[in-house]
Amino acid sequence: MDEVVLEDRIAPLVADNVPSFGDVVANEESSGATESQNVPHESDNYLRICVPYPKKSQRIIVSVTAVASTLLLLSIFAIAIVSLLTDTETPQGLEDRLYDNYRGKAEKINAEVERYAKDAFERLTIFADLFPRRMTGSENLERGIDWIVEQMKSDGFDVVDTQDVAVPRWERGEETLEMVLPERRTMTFLGLGDSVPTPDEGIEADVVVFHSFAELNAFQGLAKGKIVLFNYPFKKNGNMFDNYGDAVAYRTRGAIEAAKAGAVAMLTRSITPKSLGTPHTGIQRYDESVTKIPAAAVTVEDAEYIDRMLQGNVTCRVRLTMACHHPPSSLSRNVIAELQGRDAPEEVVVLGGHLDS
Repeated sequence: MDEVVLEDRIAPLVADNVPSFGDVVANEESSGATESQNVPHESDNYLRICVPYPKKSQRIIVSVTAVASTLLLLSIFAIAIVSLLTDTETPQGLEDRLYDNYRGKAEKINAEVERYAKDAFERLTIFADLFPRRMTGSENLERGIDWIVEQMKSDGFDVVDTQDVAVPRWERGEETLEMVLPERRTMTFLGLGDSVPTPDEGIEADVVVFHSFAELNAFQGLAKGKIVLFNYPFKKNGNMFDNYGDAVAYRTRGAIEAAKAGAVAMLTRSITPKSLGTPHTGIQRYDESVTKIPAAAVTVEDAEYIDRMLQGNVTCRVRLTMACHHPPSSLSRNVIAELQGRDAPEEVVVLGGHLDS
């Protein structure tokens, strides 16, 4: 692809410099009960924008119907990999070369995105303000889907359609977190999406802090019978998502790793670089082979407070109560929109994102 030209297809859809909703796909994570109620599931609601690729390229369709065909393909793949690995350049050199090869094309695409990013995020803000707490199966999500469909139709997409899909549901219910020692006070927190509940009487236990999974593995004996708190900071260095992948692992896998060490519940520091006593939540996952324990997110301030107390050999004890539960699954909708390309309308590029939060 020698040249990327998006303006010809995008500009007609932009009235008064307002882009179509699909110009920027943004992954929203905000405080309170937003992304918090996401339930990890393959049939999550998706906004899919099918945009035919603007440059013709050869399409190869391989149908593998026999073991011999599979082995042949694997052999070809292995030869290609060996050829690549026997190159004298270092992995970093290979990365740099690939970056140089595609840098010009990527910069053209980024420039187009930046032209409309401000207006796109303003529209996303309106969407989040009008339809907050979009849990799968909720009325807010369905109203939000109706709004998205109308917006995309008015933007001039060639096709805008919906597809019924069964979605799981998770409801937060009543939840409390109280500090018992070294002082008595109510703590601000949010249960993590898809968490199991505590017993009706709650869970009261001492808290132990770990700063990494490696630290937990090295001192597993300290976690048995305790509530594990992962205090791993999400640092904003340049690109705000540079550290996100590392930090979010403690939210998504924290309950699994803490349960392996014998913990009775898991708390995680909110995955946010800024906080004013505002917890941030989101999805978390379980391993069916590991005991499922309640999981929640505390504020950055409380994570730091508990960490400081324990470093000073001061016992921290909390009582956690969560009444979350899973109602029966219900029907929702995927949104599918198409914007036909100019040069190769039979070829497609698929973009996707979730509407639930």
